[in-house]
Amino acid sequence: MSWKWTAGVVVLAMGLLGCATEKVEVPPTKEVVVSNAPSEAGGSLSETVAVGKAAPDFEIFDENGKSWKLSDYRGKTVLLDFWGFWCPYCVRELPELRNYYDELEAKGLVLIGMNNDSEPVGEIKKQLAKSVVNWRQGMIGDGHELDKDYDVSAYPTKVLIDPDGMVVYIDNFIDQTTIEKHLPKSVN
Repeated sequence: MSWKWTAGVVVLAMGLLGCATEKVEVPPTKEVVVSNAPSEAGGSLSETVAVGKAAPDFEIFDENGKSWKLSDYRGKTVLLDFWGFWCPYCVRELPELRNYYDELEAKGLVLIGMNNDSEPVGEIKKQLAKSVVNWRQGMIGDGHELDKDYDVSAYPTKVLIDPDGMVVYIDNFIDQTTIEKHLPKSVN
């Protein structure tokens, strides 16, 4: 087999499976992305995180060392973006997520990056600034207790939670129209 054919198979497999949980260097190529996670039509990450169920609450520290809970955002639409800088698909979609956030924050969207990088927080903060990531990060790291409920196996993964705290969407990627359908009817 030629190396080009082998590289094509690897890129296709990554598209079908999402990013691996292991850190890998992938050279830039023409991207083939096929979503493999469940969507709003049904599906789940675990027995407790599924479309149509209440999102389990959790407490976590952000990139500034401040503790917060998911329930702090009740009444808002929350988009949890499970990602890491080691995942090329995750990094490529940052500008699109920034556009969604900038346009929809005033309408009740809370975007929270659930960062799975293992580097020291200071290094992650530098990368966040360089990438112009202007939304809060939950610093998952390795072995955080929320892993038992939010059993994410492919990166990126999006979990959209409506203002009542119900999971309404799970997939690797999300579009603005889907987010807008679940925004609060009125913003306080």
